[in-house]
Amino acid sequence: MHILIVEDQFSLADAMKAALEKEKFTVAIAADGEHGEDEALSGVYDLIILDVMLPGKNGFEILHSVKSETDTPVIMVTVKGEIEDKLNGLEHGADDYCGGDG
Repeated sequence: MHILIVEDQFSLADAMKAALEKEKFTVAIAADGEHGEDEALSGVYDLIILDVMLPGKNGFEILHSVKSETDTPVIMVTVKGEIEDKLNGLEHGADDYCGGDG
């Protein structure tokens, strides 16, 4: 399984990558919104783990692009845990939304 992590905090992205690779997943990281969107739309990933607050394009913009062009599952992971943020992510096609207090 090929997983894309779109996350601008390098330590968090590296920790997620290490944990997933330990479970034998193939993992790529994109550290900004524009690169993340390009990678997400490439069609080579089975799952996308997507942060909301990114330089360039934000996660909601990327989510919209991905869901309008692919059926790749997207899990949004962010510190933005307000109910409005969760609803926005889920209403725009996120398959799960883990934010703030979970």
